[in-house]
Amino acid sequence: MFYQWIFLVQFCSLIKSIQTYYSWIIVISIYLLLLLVHGYAFGTNDQVDFMPYALHLQKPDLFPNDFYISSIGSRMNERWLLAHLVSLIPHAVWAWCFLFIHGGLTLLLISGLYTWSNYFLRSEILKFLVICGVLLISYNINLGGNELYYNMVCGSLIAKALGVWAMWYAFQSHWKQSVVLSVLATYFHPLAGAQILLLSIFLIHSENRIKLVFSSLLLVTPYILLLVWNLEGSLLPDQFTEIMLLRNAHHFFPSHFGLRNYLLLVPIYLVGSIAFIKVNKAIAKMLIFIILGCMFYSIAILFIPKICIMTQWFKATIWLKFFSVLGLLILIEKANLKSLYLKVALVLSLVVLSLKTLRAFSSNTYEFPFTKSGAEVEFALEVKRITNQKAIFLVPPEFTAFKYNAERSTYVDWKAIPHNNESLKEWDKRVKLAYGLNGEYQSLQSIYSQANSHLLLLSEAEKIVLKDEGIDYVVTQNMSKSEYTLMKL
Repeated sequence: MFYQWIFLVQFCSLIKSIQTYYSWIIVISIYLLLLLVHGYAFGTNDQVDFMPYALHLQKPDLFPNDFYISSIGSRMNERWLLAHLVSLIPHAVWAWCFLFIHGGLTLLLISGLYTWSNYFLRSEILKFLVICGVLLISYNINLGGNELYYNMVCGSLIAKALGVWAMWYAFQSHWKQSVVLSVLATYFHPLAGAQILLLSIFLIHSENRIKLVFSSLLLVTPYILLLVWNLEGSLLPDQFTEIMLLRNAHHFFPSHFGLRNYLLLVPIYLVGSIAFIKVNKAIAKMLIFIILGCMFYSIAILFIPKICIMTQWFKATIWLKFFSVLGLLILIEKANLKSLYLKVALVLSLVVLSLKTLRAFSSNTYEFPFTKSGAEVEFALEVKRITNQKAIFLVPPEFTAFKYNAERSTYVDWKAIPHNNESLKEWDKRVKLAYGLNGEYQSLQSIYSQANSHLLLLSEAEKIVLKDEGIDYVVTQNMSKSEYTLMKL
């Protein structure tokens, strides 16, 4: 398989970079911690935008009336490559194959972060703390909801696992390896990959910079132009901004990133960036460039919001956070703190991890192939058993496990949003009609609560409107009991 070929090639390089038995214990231990703390997802959340699509490619009779799949299926889109590759895998082994791929991607990511840490730090405790600090302790403390790690296979995880090595090879002036990995990352996630390419320019030695830039542009420009061409449509900038404010304010609008996140991260960004001015000027320039880009974005979005949103520049803060934490711990090591202090830091970190793990057990899902399905999956499977394949469903916005497991068409998906301008307008119309939204900004939790209440309290007139839209069934959720109910219109 294509995925496995990538992993095998990369792991051959990893073995050279991470040679000690002890280092591999650290890498694998962190992966197990990630699974424990963050859980594991399959067929849900961000996977709703490519798994049902891939299943439709395998079995074209599935999802015959689905809005999202019909919107993206006839044109080139950013999920095209991932969905088509997944569709080559027999569906019967998806669960195990996804777990294997997730393990390979995560080990690729962790080992890349370890390689960077190993280059600048001597203490194994500090190397461990860098990775745990970014992937575990400070997880969900971010600007724009962006993180390096995901608890599921998705295009973003693939891009970042490849990207950390692309940037490392650029730093080592191995421009060919950097180009290949950056281009692959771009094909799986265009914006994340493009940012990796841009940041790699700062890291590579000047004599190889032109080679990296020219080769990368040659390989990705046709793909990017094809994606842009397929964004055609008559969506005005103001309309686009209003839709993004409704759906993705937490991703794209700095005023909605949360004061706590700024207070915790900005000092780390500044101290870490300053630390690298003395340690490595190339990395320092890259970090300063990211910070200046965020500052420019925060001002420019008030005047040219659509252009700013399409850059999604705050995704680059995942690299800013990692290198800033690394820079901070470089300062700590240079301060020659006694090993006792490092042990205390390790113990405190383990205490924080333990507390996060205890909290995780109450909210996380562990959807491994060998564990019992949760209530959402069981409900979706029951719907699949008792309903017609051509039926159209309206489900609560957060019920992302429904489509893949039920194998049924949905009227609209909150999570899976088509990026073609014409389809985006239709998506906006549908979510407002389906969930009783007025288009004004609300927090995600407020939207979910309002949508669930709207579906539970549908009037007879509203049911008639939904039926006229072609909807056959409405799924409602009893929030107090966390139970789902199927209602036929």
